[in-house]
Amino acid sequence: MSTISFRKTVPGIALAVAAIVQSAAFAQSAPPVNNTDCGTLTSADIGGSSDITLAGSNVTNWDVTYNGVTTNLPPSPSFTITNIVGDVQDVTIAANGFDGMNPVSDQIVCSIPYNPPTCSAATQDPDSTVTPVDPGTVLTLSLDTTNAVSTTIDAIPMTPDVDPNTNFGATWTATTTAISNSVITAVSTNPEGETTQCTWNIQVNNQPPPPPTITQPPDGSTVLIEGFVNEEFVAEWTESTDPDGDPVTYEWELAADPGFSTVLLQIPGLTDTRVVLTLEAVDQLLSSNGVNVGDSITLFHRATASDGFSASEGPAAEVTLTLGNVFRTLPTQSVPTLGAFGLGLLVLLTLSLAFVGLRKTG
Repeated sequence: MSTISFRKTVPGIALAVAAIVQSAAFAQSAPPVNNTDCGTLTSADIGGSSDITLAGSNVTNWDVTYNGVTTNLPPSPSFTITNIVGDVQDVTIAANGFDGMNPVSDQIVCSIPYNPPTCSAATQDPDSTVTPVDPGTVLTLSLDTTNAVSTTIDAIPMTPDVDPNTNFGATWTATTTAISNSVITAVSTNPEGETTQCTWNIQVNNQPPPPPTITQPPDGSTVLIEGFVNEEFVAEWTESTDPDGDPVTYEWELAADPGFSTVLLQIPGLTDTRVVLTLEAVDQLLSSNGVNVGDSITLFHRATASDGFSASEGPAAEVTLTLGNVFRTLPTQSVPTLGAFGLGLLVLLTLSLAFVGLRKTG
């Protein structure tokens, strides 16, 4: 009876098995693929959180980096990003794995969607809607927002009471000087650029000057634009006296329609109740608007009075302008001729006068 011994062969088999296991440990069939859809990010509030669904193949683990913080995760279907801020939108998602024995990752960058901003509780101090304020009064405006990283009035930033990039809610303030009755609008914006608006109705204790009325050319008149270039076309209106004693200035407008949607000429800052144009200026204005010599056009003009705080538009007056000849120099006139008969009479007259003169001297 014979005995078979494996004492010398067992170590060789063990080494071979160990090599196979070690090789399998470092061998990967393919590198990782990141199939995460950025559209799965849920909308977030500043200071809140956002969920994302992670998807990929050949992934050994995940790295999610937001606002300088990286979180390492095992293969997992979802992750919650916390402590959302307003000034960092991007989140980097890396699917980690191996390409052969080399560690590799497949990265994508997503932008966090934010909920829309809101604004409310727009107040003013003192409250001019309760008691109108005098011109020059300084008002403090304030409002509350959510999810807004900026609030501006006419592109000028308001001041927040907390850092809006890390706080869901903030109170914003600004000052304004009351000049005239007006509506002031604030625009609040979230990190994605979405906006909302709040308004203040400013009421000023100021009486506007009475509206001026056109007197020349009167309503319904017709004016011939003809003569030398330096001659004048004059528009006049009644004087306005401000009830509060403020100085009054005027603006004169000439338009193609009674609603003044097409203004042809506008002259502001007048201290007198008249405006003077040369015929050359009127000729150029009419010509540039397609009016030729001999043509007529019906226009509308009005004056507006302002006390620097509020303004009053006067009623429009209709005027028809007919374009004639506007001369830069005297017109050339022909010199009449005597003709043969006239020349003969002139010769006889000259001879007669000479004969008379000879007789007197003789």
